[in-house]
Amino acid sequence: MIVTELFSKVPLFEGVSPEDRAALARYFRELAATRGRKAGGGWSVVVRPSQREIADTIGSSRETVSRTMSQMAAEQLIVPKGKAVYVKLDSPEAGSPPVGRPASSLGTG
Repeated sequence: MIVTELFSKVPLFEGVSPEDRAALARYFRELAATRGRKAGGGWSVVVRPSQREIADTIGSSRETVSRTMSQMAAEQLIVPKGKAVYVKLDSPEAGSPPVGRPASSLGTG
């Protein structure tokens, strides 16, 4: 499960609580499930809301969302790509994200 993987891989870093990391992981998993498109290799791609919109949705600050997304990207749990974000699904065989597909080909619904 991505939340479990997030807790096991991401070390604590200043200013971000485990609750914030878990909330953001759940947010991206739900976003991928409801608005994402399968991108292959255990990844889903979605049009990413702004960091402010994400922060408002999960009850956090934009700065916390930014720091947490950077850490999640470093761990390859997400891959931000322009206005899209690739989200690693719960699949154990998930490999590198197929980032060759242009974000402009995504639908919003």
